Amino acid sequence: MALNPRTTRYEFFGPPGAALVMVGTTLVPYLLYFGCQGPDRCPPPLYTAGPWEGLVDRLQALTVADVFRADIFALYVAWFLYLVVLYYALPGSAVPGTVLRNGQRLPYRINGFRSLLVTCGVMFAVYQFYGGHRLFLFISDNYVYWLTSATLFSTLQAVFVYVRSFRRAPPNQEALLALGGNSGNTVYDFFIGRELNPRIGSLDLKVFNELRPGILGWFVLNFAFLIKQAQTLDGGITDSMILIFLLQGVYIFDTLIFEASVLTTMDVTTDGFGWMLSFGDLVWVPFTFSLQARYLSFHPTVLGPVNSGIVLAVAVVGFLIFRLSNSQKNIFRTNPHDPRVKDLKYIETESGSKLLISGWWGLARHINYLGDWLFGLSWCLTTGFDTPIPYFYVMYFAVLLVHRERRDDHKCRTKYKKDWDRYCSIVRYRIIPGIY
Repeated sequence: MALNPRTTRYEFFGPPGAALVMVGTTLVPYLLYFGCQGPDRCPPPLYTAGPWEGLVDRLQALTVADVFRADIFALYVAWFLYLVVLYYALPGSAVPGTVLRNGQRLPYRINGFRSLLVTCGVMFAVYQFYGGHRLFLFISDNYVYWLTSATLFSTLQAVFVYVRSFRRAPPNQEALLALGGNSGNTVYDFFIGRELNPRIGSLDLKVFNELRPGILGWFVLNFAFLIKQAQTLDGGITDSMILIFLLQGVYIFDTLIFEASVLTTMDVTTDGFGWMLSFGDLVWVPFTFSLQARYLSFHPTVLGPVNSGIVLAVAVVGFLIFRLSNSQKNIFRTNPHDPRVKDLKYIETESGSKLLISGWWGLARHINYLGDWLFGLSWCLTTGFDTPIPYFYVMYFAVLLVHRERRDDHKCRTKYKKDWDRYCSIVRYRIIPGIY
């Protein structure tokens, strides 16, 4: 079998679907921004023309100067390079990735959590000693310019890795392409990602983008919106803003504490690095995931003890399902004889893989997705029910998780064949035990 066989199966309905996804997802963050831009410019629970009246006219009147500033684009590039410097400057453990189909295991430098701690220290120092509230207000007040800068940068990066994937190389040293990104169609391969693990030196662009600029940018944006609300309330901060900052902060810290676990995800092991991941990491994550904090910055919402308790209960249940299930699987993969997992039941496939059929993973094939979604729901609940806009996240995320589960099911069915059928007959539910 050739190292880089031609892709014969399209996802996303092929090139037309890929083009539509690129256009549609690029527009969504702008529509969320211009469609919910202030306390009197968000749709009410039941849509009426009111707050959105004139939205189309406002959008049609936009000029490039309304959404793009060269100085902010330069600052965004500086932000990206700052994180590259931290990647090389901070100590980190060397963790091998999964075995690739060419037999290699690429090394990865794991120090994202240290980058987060350093960034928190820089944020504190700037705020405390250099009048940093002005810097963070500059970030929140110029949100749309940061959005455009990230969109432009992510697209340029996608062009770079796509063109670079055609580079000439000595025999037996050609770039390893993603099995799903070598169709020969420019639009589709650019979107889905042609090269599996594009690297500049030891810097793996895919893993770096996955966990650095967007994730840390999301944290910075949330803090900027917290400062914005404090300005609006003359120094006050609502319980809802504290909750969203802490809950999403827990998610961000958890992601980077367990940074190495990303090396076994489909994004890293299967998908190429193209526009889909570049845009998703640099734009979609920070600018749609910070939607609740942005909304609360101009629409302060007081939840009170009871509602805050409900939000926390949903968050705790979701986070525990997410973290405990993921930890159980990671421990089992690393050391099946660990006392915490040695009594778990599993089936062994003909390829030698072990599929868990008890514990968390006996409840559903992707029980972690349920926890992830519930935790995300708690973020949305912090905003109350005055407008549906902040609930965009859980609606989008539900679609994403179902689509991701279907992709994973197809991959596993192809890989494990009859063993996968046997596994599915034992673990019957996909995400929600007893329902789906």
